[in-house]
Amino acid sequence: MTAARRRTERVVFSLPRIKRETFVRQAELHRTIDSTNTRAMELAALESTKLPLLVLTENQTAGRGRGSNVWWSAPGALTFSLALDLSGNDTSPESWPRYALASAVAVCDALESFAPDASFGIRWPNDVCHGLQKICGILPELCMAQAPRLVLGVGINANNTTSAAPAELRDSATSLFDLTRRRSNVTALLIAVLRQLESRFNALAAADPALSRSWSTRCLLRDKTVRIAFDDIETEGRCAGIDADGALLLSTTSGQQRFYGGTLSYISVS
Repeated sequence: MTAARRRTERVVFSLPRIKRETFVRQAELHRTIDSTNTRAMELAALESTKLPLLVLTENQTAGRGRGSNVWWSAPGALTFSLALDLSGNDTSPESWPRYALASAVAVCDALESFAPDASFGIRWPNDVCHGLQKICGILPELCMAQAPRLVLGVGINANNTTSAAPAELRDSATSLFDLTRRRSNVTALLIAVLRQLESRFNALAAADPALSRSWSTRCLLRDKTVRIAFDDIETEGRCAGIDADGALLLSTTSGQQRFYGGTLSYISVS
């Protein structure tokens, strides 16, 4: 095999096509990087950075999840971060679930265009799943070095297979390849996700009620018993869905409670 042929096979993404067909104004492509969110946070802090900014990699070695969680990634996964201008938008802690949920709705819609026989839902606040098998994780972070900027990390199991995942993840994760048994064009998948993100964030800015109906409809925790930890306090209850503000609703022995943040530590299987 010639060097030119090997170089051709290494090119997984087409940046010119991505910039031409989406709202991205500045983009970086890395063959390997520790974390796209870390790099996007660095660039988002610079006044010269053009937004929306895309940081994309073929291989991520130290992806971050919520809290201290680590995101499993393997060759074939779609891993990127998108930096957006939040000037004039709500950046309070109560607003944070809405950014994750709008992103999750966008990913669900994009995935269903590639796997029309599958359905995808949201495990509050930031996981996209097929059933209860995770296919995508979303990590929103706030950069305040200049005007407020949202850095949105997205990891989608695309052409990787969970048969290569750590044993403890195989039953709780899936991939687009595992569901369709065919490889997807990751540039086309990324473009579909970016277009949906643009649409959903426009809807969020316009307070379009159709968006909150979408994340409510896609809530996978509804009617399940869940336990959530927030501020060192654990609360258990039956999920009553996700409200228009993005809060998780739990029916507990002391009445209905709303959560804008927290870590789910238990989900009933029925």
